Amino acid sequence: MRLPVLLSVVLMALNANAQDDGEIGRAPRYTIRTQFAGMQGLISGGMLWNLPDGRLRLGAMYGYDPGRYGGTDLHAAILRANGSWFPIHQPRIGKWSVSPIASLSAMLELGGITFLTLPDQYPAGFYSPQSIHGLLGLGIGAGRINSEGGWLLTAEAVSLDTYLWYGLSQRQVKFTQLWNLALGVEYYF
Repeated sequence: MRLPVLLSVVLMALNANAQDDGEIGRAPRYTIRTQFAGMQGLISGGMLWNLPDGRLRLGAMYGYDPGRYGGTDLHAAILRANGSWFPIHQPRIGKWSVSPIASLSAMLELGGITFLTLPDQYPAGFYSPQSIHGLLGLGIGAGRINSEGGWLLTAEAVSLDTYLWYGLSQRQVKFTQLWNLALGVEYYF
């Protein structure tokens, strides 16, 4: 009598710890990201490397904005770190992965529109160099991802460092004027 009960308890314990291999494990290693708008060019794209649990992605991107509106083409090199509060496989709504996301980026303008060092005609210390900017993005991502790969659609509100500074230091700048919508697609493999 004791052996069947003991065997049943052991088998139930083993079954309770069993997990579906498709839902656990490591995140896909790489991500290709394309983005529309978001203050780093009309269109931008690049490759990111994923940490094993998928919470953080680090990489490089290139941004381009044609000179149709500003008169000169914008070319930008971007270092991006974006992440989620949750591992890549959580939380789920059915087969969809849904998560809030945040991103920090450093952008260097390469097209000659802005400057790294202040030109001589400007007073020293009055203007800051404009070629390098920080960007902050807050948003949400939804897609289908598992340990082998998948895709994610993102929507973020993005702001430049100088916009945030003006918003904090000047009352006439409204909080809603600081942000720009960025729509992205990420492919995991």
